[in-house]
Amino acid sequence: YMRLAAEGVELSSVTFSGAEAVTVSIESITLTGQEIAEKAKEYLISRLPWDNEDILVELERLPADIIVPKGQECVRLEISDTDANKDRGTIQLLASVIADDRVFSKFRVFFRVHIFENVAVTRKKLGRMESLKEEDIFLKRTETTNLAGITFNKVEDLIGKRTIRPILPYSVVTFDMVETPPAIRKGDVIKLLIKKENFMVVTKGISKEDGKKGEVIRVKNFESHKELYG
Repeated sequence: YMRLAAEGVELSSVTFSGAEAVTVSIESITLTGQEIAEKAKEYLISRLPWDNEDILVELERLPADIIVPKGQECVRLEISDTDANKDRGTIQLLASVIADDRVFSKFRVFFRVHIFENVAVTRKKLGRMESLKEEDIFLKRTETTNLAGITFNKVEDLIGKRTIRPILPYSVVTFDMVETPPAIRKGDVIKLLIKKENFMVVTKGISKEDGKKGEVIRVKNFESHKELYG
């Protein structure tokens, strides 16, 4: 219509017949959504820090097919990270279709990564400040995808620790639930050992605060009544 009007043709005297729409196709190269998803999944699994038996990778939605007109000498698919530090949950990858060294199309591919680990789990209900024994804990293969906190994968790492708060039975134990009990408690009578190059003094003292193995705490000398650190 626009071309006819530009040439001065009276449009009211013109009629059209035949098909209302015409599709024109040319030869092309098709990258199917399935091919794109498989390549993206291979890339994702290769960069995850887990063994294959410890993960389940699910495609959230299939990408659309990409059609590249023929005539391009080289067409390739490149996959890259949007967040290389993320290793679980919803992960986005960036897919780029490169034709003759130029970006023809760029889009995101979404996966859901599930993580399964052998982690320490409580066998029964534990109270606050309860010392952990071997019979209180066992290892269980559990999905830890959405689990907050650092877990334990050895029962022996928990033996002798104590609970900070009550823990329900069959709960995954994390670092924020337990602590190492103090080797010395505030008010304990202790032995003070002072070493110098040419002499050594041993005397008694009293601890002014709780102390775990390896910590430096305030102590008071019984004889001089001075506070020291040891």
